[in-house]
Amino acid sequence: MRTIFALLLLLTCLNARAAFTEFYCNSTGTNVNAGSTTNATPVFSATAGDWVAATGVYTKAGSALGAVTVGMWASVYVDGATTAAFIGRITAVDDIADTITVSTTIKTGTAPADGTGTRSIRVGGAWYGPWFSGATVDTFPFNLVNNLLTNTSLNMTRVNWNNGDSRSWTNVIQLSNGPIRFQGYGTNAGDGFVASVFGSPNGVGNTVVTVNGANIDLVDLRFSLNGASGSATMVSVAGNECYVLRCIFSTCRSIGLQMSGAGLVEECEATLCNSGNSVNGMFAFTTAGIVARRCISHGNTGTGSSGFMVSSAVTLQDCIAADNGRDGVTINATTQAAIYGCDFYNNATNGINIIGAGALSINIQNCNFIKNGAGVAGAYAINSAGGPLRNGTVYNCAFGTGVSGTNGNNVPNILEGTTLEEVGSIGFAADVTPWVDPANGNFSKTNTVTTALNAGRGSFLEIRTVGYKGTISYPDIGATQISNSPSGVIAYPLYRR
Repeated sequence: MRTIFALLLLLTCLNARAAFTEFYCNSTGTNVNAGSTTNATPVFSATAGDWVAATGVYTKAGSALGAVTVGMWASVYVDGATTAAFIGRITAVDDIADTITVSTTIKTGTAPADGTGTRSIRVGGAWYGPWFSGATVDTFPFNLVNNLLTNTSLNMTRVNWNNGDSRSWTNVIQLSNGPIRFQGYGTNAGDGFVASVFGSPNGVGNTVVTVNGANIDLVDLRFSLNGASGSATMVSVAGNECYVLRCIFSTCRSIGLQMSGAGLVEECEATLCNSGNSVNGMFAFTTAGIVARRCISHGNTGTGSSGFMVSSAVTLQDCIAADNGRDGVTINATTQAAIYGCDFYNNATNGINIIGAGALSINIQNCNFIKNGAGVAGAYAINSAGGPLRNGTVYNCAFGTGVSGTNGNNVPNILEGTTLEEVGSIGFAADVTPWVDPANGNFSKTNTVTTALNAGRGSFLEIRTVGYKGTISYPDIGATQISNSPSGVIAYPLYRR
């Protein structure tokens, strides 16, 4: 029975995939296609046909429509156009009458005006996607795609970029609300491969992508390069309820990712950012309600470069800030901030630096601080340079010691006079870290250093009623957990690393 249960659970885990309405961009596609198949060649195409906008009926005498079926997607446009302006779901096909009916409601864009012998259609076929060359910029399909592009099951719209197609984008803006996902892929949509997006390496920097719409996902995309001068942000997400997952931000003029709308950032990386050396965070979170989980910001070496910049009520969980030219996290919030299970290593000044002069409630739990501001006067594991008006607790955090572990210049780990309660702090042995190879980016726990293992805070306050046992957990301190799993593990997540 146990074996049967294990097999069923394994099959459930491996097949628990979200369903999407798929569209594709690749280097062989064209932007007049409907975008709904991976092949650049459409299922059917015709020019010089007749079109009635009110009914959505396209007619081309002598057409062979055997391969066209209801539910496919069609692009209808004026003969000679180079970019689609209207795409809709096919609702009827009549091979005898040579007609294709395209929905006028399940669609995006504006249907072309009626035309006789002057209208084209393409069913399926991949898009080429955004591009620029000199002063010529095409941001398609951003801002044409909307949340009406759904199949009969109403699955969320997903636009997929092939990882073998490195593409130059600039000044791309998404205004339409979702839910819509823009995602990289390798062979099959959603397979976890990352597609590369490049801005221009020359001229004054520009923001590569701006998301102003709500409920937009950016997934499995690597953004690099956005100019040779200035201090432009690489990617800006201003819409609420957006989700940035498994994205990389590198080699940019200033901020890698700026979030100014409430949303979730997960498993992302910022590195080699801020070549313009502005004073900022490579992840900059400027509004309340943002949660960042398992993100790493490292190797941003400019003296103004903090791994994370927090200026509102934000939560960081299981994040890593390492080898940054300023602080691991700079906090300029005026309400509250929460930092749970994070690692701060070898940042040039402080692990965490609270610079705002106003009062702030802050909770810091289960974090490691090693070699931040080593030997630097006025540097601390946790600094409060903005003033003493802080309330909150530093729970079960671990601090480095010795020549290669101490934070600051042999000062207390937390700035004296800061009104934070310190509970359950732990000191590592001299010159010891809990990680496998932090200098080369491996912050996995080593089981040879047990100081931080099972030492994190994980208590639940419960009224112990009769028969109710209560709950206590024992997490490790830091962003990673040691693997003590028994051999009986039977399934893994689809994106196991």
